[in-house]
Amino acid sequence: MGVRIFMLGDFTVSDFLVAVSASCIFPLLLVAPGYACGWITNIQKFRQRRLVTQLLLSTAISACVVPASSFLVARIFSFQTQWYLYGSAWIACITIALSGLKRPPFAISHEKFAALPATTFMILWVVVATAVLVDLQLGHHLYTSYPSVSDHSARSPIVNALADGVFPPNTPFFAPCHPRLLRYHYFWYLLCANIQAGTGYRFDAFPVIIGSAVWSGVLIFSLLVLSLRFLLPERFRQVGFYHTAILLVLVGGLDVLVVPANYTHGLFYAKLSFWPSPKWIDQFLWVPHHAAAAAASFSSFLFIRLAMAKQTPTQKDRLTSVVIAGFGLASGLGLSVWITLTVAPCLVAWAVVSLAKKWYKEFSTILAAAGIAIVLSIPYVRDLLAASPASEFRIVAPTVKLFEPIYKLVCPYANFENMYIKAIISFALLPLTYAIELGFFCVAPVIYLRHRIRSSQRLTRDEWFYLTVFVVSITVVTFVRSNLGNNDLGWRAIMLYQFVLILWSVVPTHALLQQVSRDMSKSMYSGTIHFTRRERNLCLGLLAVGLLNTAYAVFDTRMRTIIYPAGDPALVYDVRAAYQWINRNLPRTVTLQHKPRRRFYDGLYGRRQVVAAPMSFGGSLDEYRAAEKEIDPLFGYVTSFDAVETVAQRYCIDLLFVTPEARVWRNKMSWVWTETPIYENAHVRVFATRRFEQAYSHTLH
Repeated sequence: MGVRIFMLGDFTVSDFLVAVSASCIFPLLLVAPGYACGWITNIQKFRQRRLVTQLLLSTAISACVVPASSFLVARIFSFQTQWYLYGSAWIACITIALSGLKRPPFAISHEKFAALPATTFMILWVVVATAVLVDLQLGHHLYTSYPSVSDHSARSPIVNALADGVFPPNTPFFAPCHPRLLRYHYFWYLLCANIQAGTGYRFDAFPVIIGSAVWSGVLIFSLLVLSLRFLLPERFRQVGFYHTAILLVLVGGLDVLVVPANYTHGLFYAKLSFWPSPKWIDQFLWVPHHAAAAAASFSSFLFIRLAMAKQTPTQKDRLTSVVIAGFGLASGLGLSVWITLTVAPCLVAWAVVSLAKKWYKEFSTILAAAGIAIVLSIPYVRDLLAASPASEFRIVAPTVKLFEPIYKLVCPYANFENMYIKAIISFALLPLTYAIELGFFCVAPVIYLRHRIRSSQRLTRDEWFYLTVFVVSITVVTFVRSNLGNNDLGWRAIMLYQFVLILWSVVPTHALLQQVSRDMSKSMYSGTIHFTRRERNLCLGLLAVGLLNTAYAVFDTRMRTIIYPAGDPALVYDVRAAYQWINRNLPRTVTLQHKPRRRFYDGLYGRRQVVAAPMSFGGSLDEYRAAEKEIDPLFGYVTSFDAVETVAQRYCIDLLFVTPEARVWRNKMSWVWTETPIYENAHVRVFATRRFEQAYSHTLH
């Protein structure tokens, strides 16, 4: 069988090693294909670029092309066929590398030395992000991170289901005898499944997702640098600006200032990530697929703009840029439906602006990219519609963006349930809401735009484009919400206008930091933005609070479940040990049933198909409720194992996974204590049904 990394005794060490290993493998999926594509097409003079620029362009191309291509190949052919696609890219990269040995080495330049801080930052980012998310084992107690409790526990089973290689994929949460199609935007987790399958299933899904969280951040960092490099005037192309842009990703809003009030007043939440304004660090650590969708969208924007750029020399380059942009828009849909629902009106608005200004080539470029995206998206949309009940087609609803703690503070006696009163007050509080969300980014972009207006230079088309993206995206987020439980549209689409605000903030921030360090000679352009003493103090204060905000978010993400455990740490440890035994010793085709309620550790550590769990992502709600009505009593008041067998046979249940949380555990006369489990520890008992014994009993010997 070979040595399995996840068999290491210390779960923390195991998760850390696998997550770092996955982070090192992801470039094979998110850099190599883009590098091969860029070299073969020579888009934007790719072959003549320095290595750092080539790698940045490679990530942007891969962010556009890889997710949609992987899905289409797996959907049309098979899951395994993807490896021919990746293998071709790897062979091309090796061939390019070998041919490069014959050329003289790159000359030493300041750009090579400038890459050292970026490399150091990357290593720190991998270590910090991984350390924040891995399980922390202290003796026989296991503490998960907060994102694992609420988010990664729902995505890990999806990775496992995708790694099974069935396309279109089935939901891992609901399969009463017959599988149901998966209803989710899963393109990002398809890449995770490729790593899991490519390592012979030695890697658990959860640490691979941690590795993907690292790379969702890398994609955004790369896109910021590329946007500054290609879409702004040449005077912006300084290494200091690139470092400033990456620094600004770590700047949050002002919500950290109200955290202490949580302990003296009942109006505020201490968990900032659950507020309507997640920071970039939250997007990376909690929902990497949405961050990847934002990266794919801005990569598409980049190539749409490059298709019309003056430095794009040939029609072939323009066509290649449009095709890559079309792939990026299609990838964005499969990475995050919510991001795409905001990107679409941005492109429509830019098409209208292009027509109004008689930029007909701009209009045709957008139309061509959108047409390619629509064609490429047809298989995924068909699968999504086939898996969605008609009752769930209304996925968005009108709203007014609400910062609930401020609403309760300002209007403690208002009728919070009256939607009209709520909307009116929320509208009046919008300036305060955005001031708290954006903080530093309410001031720095204003200083930049003021400087641009006062200058004699007119706005470029690229600047008009980003202005359109900003206005449309912030309008959508303010007045539209997702209609499926949480407001994921409002929480995730904010990345679009926040990305633009970072670009607008780079120049004033760079000038501010230079003014503070009294080193104005390094950048003549940024030095033309001068701050009054009041502006400088205000910006420095907001910048410091924003960095503190992100630092608190990282601390809270790691420490909250240690200070306030989401479950008994000893129970979590035993549950993980039990699932590890199942994963190592029983066939992948067995079905499992735990108490049908959402418990984070079932999704985080299990690899087997669950018959009925609340986080279904497939099938109809009525169908699930009918199954739950029969299955739930097995873990409650049912004491006879014959009754258990009847239901297990009806719903094709092979294994029953019982913990002290089930009422039946506490009844010493129930089947939990009269029957013999196939596995047990202090907090878990696993039972095989007759159906399992008929099909798999040989696996236990």
